[in-house]
Amino acid sequence: MIWQAENLAEQWGFGPELLGIYESGTGMESEVPDRLPWPSKGDLLDYCRRAFDAADEMAGLLDEERSQQAAKWGGRTVARALLTNLDHDNRHLGLRGSATE
Repeated sequence: MIWQAENLAEQWGFGPELLGIYESGTGMESEVPDRLPWPSKGDLLDYCRRAFDAADEMAGLLDEERSQQAAKWGGRTVARALLTNLDHDNRHLGLRGSATE
């Protein structure tokens, strides 16, 4: 994963302890994003592009057999875990939570 491999939380001056479980934002207090020292727009967009490119590449490696294997968490198949994450991520509208907040 790009985030961990490049240690972006530290590089960008984010306190990893503020970023929630696995530095993913899960469990992060809703006011924390307003206090983070965000990188430049160019750096943030570069990271987003590379992250989406990596996700596309990984999804392209899934064949029928691999997609039906058990995922490491949640008792789901790899395909179901991927779709669940894509559905979940789609609900986030920006820095403030999700469509239900």
